[in-house]
Amino acid sequence: STLAAGKKYGNFGGVSAGWLISEESFFKNTSLSDKVSKIRIKGSYGVVGNGNLPSDFGSNFLYGSGLYGGSSSLVFAQAGNTALSWETSKQANIGLDLGFLNDRFTLEATYFKNNIDGLILNAPQSPSKGIPGNTILQNVGSMYNQGIELGLTGSILEKGKFKWNANLNYTYVKNEVTAL
Repeated sequence: STLAAGKKYGNFGGVSAGWLISEESFFKNTSLSDKVSKIRIKGSYGVVGNGNLPSDFGSNFLYGSGLYGGSSSLVFAQAGNTALSWETSKQANIGLDLGFLNDRFTLEATYFKNNIDGLILNAPQSPSKGIPGNTILQNVGSMYNQGIELGLTGSILEKGKFKWNANLNYTYVKNEVTAL
């Protein structure tokens, strides 16, 4: 999606890395490797731009066609905001994956933090302004969310064609508006 005003382009990128420690020779030569089949640490950081607009032209002043007493006319269709910019999300993650007994049981744990700047909102306007829908898109603030995600998977029973697997997951998220 693009913003159709002066800030219609943005550069956003990210990076991620992981290390499968259980494949390293120093780990394979330990007695722990008999019980722990996988140890992986992972992390990532990225920046994402979100236009978050109802249309690609949400920052422009738009006019449409209409009738006035049977005659063709122009009608004010949308109030634009030439200062509208990207809603930007900067997210960091760090995690650990563990496998036990030849990956019969696995555990995934991830911590994340996401900072969002330039939140885009249809800001209410006074009806007396004559703005269609009584709103203008604006960058109105900042917020963050952070938390943890845990996932546990287990192969409880495998007998012939019968397999019994169980999954358990838990997520904790804290959201806070930091500017408005």
